[in-house]
Amino acid sequence: LRHVHCPHGFSDKGFYLKKCANEDIVLIYGQNMIDLLKHHAVFENLNQYVITGNYRLSFFNQHRKFYDELVSREVFSHFAKHQKTILYAPTWMDLEDSSTFFEAYNYLLDNLPSDYNMIVKLHPRLELDDTAQYYHIVGKYEGRPNIIFLKDFPLVYPLLAHSDIYIGDTSSVGYDFLAFNKPMFFLNKQRRDSKNDRGLYLFRCGIEIKPDAYPLIYRFLDANLPTDQERFGEIRKEVYEYTFGRERSFAEIKADIVAAIR
Repeated sequence: LRHVHCPHGFSDKGFYLKKCANEDIVLIYGQNMIDLLKHHAVFENLNQYVITGNYRLSFFNQHRKFYDELVSREVFSHFAKHQKTILYAPTWMDLEDSSTFFEAYNYLLDNLPSDYNMIVKLHPRLELDDTAQYYHIVGKYEGRPNIIFLKDFPLVYPLLAHSDIYIGDTSSVGYDFLAFNKPMFFLNKQRRDSKNDRGLYLFRCGIEIKPDAYPLIYRFLDANLPTDQERFGEIRKEVYEYTFGRERSFAEIKADIVAAIR
């Protein structure tokens, strides 16, 4: 038997990434993951690794018609109006207390303008983090015509392809969203120094919002959307390339994994 670490996405959470260095074979998207392993001084622990590129996006693109129809039917058709959609994808309450869901939900949902739809993609661990509060929030807002909570919905790229704006914290979904080069807003719950904190590398790709500005979040959106591509379009492309590199065929990836096993 060989243990192969297959990442579900890429994020800057080094405390979990470090563990993968002890597996027999590690699938690595690209240079960003290599540099993060080096930053945490575990790169030398790797036994074998295979550079994959963004194989999850490749799979989505190969079957895009199927997934576009599925997400239109199961998600977007439930909105009362066809209008701009915000995807809010908070992470869970991990070892760094990263999730913004329980602190920011009221600002995001109570103040959501009527001319926006919002998808709240719930991390499966949030239900366990604070079960009572989780169901209180879902129960309070799930009847709204422009809010949908997605539970047990593992598809990511079909949602991102059809969403217009991303709001998140340190979820790997943020890196996935780079592929579409659309506006991004990041909730900096702990007021960390995003310019010098390696754990907030992705924050350079959009607008950072600290807790005292949560009540004004939709003013931030309206003020910054007109200049978003001018300010962040190129850096998002650069960070995507740095993180995922060139696309590789599944045959190439398979051949490299078989070689690593031997």
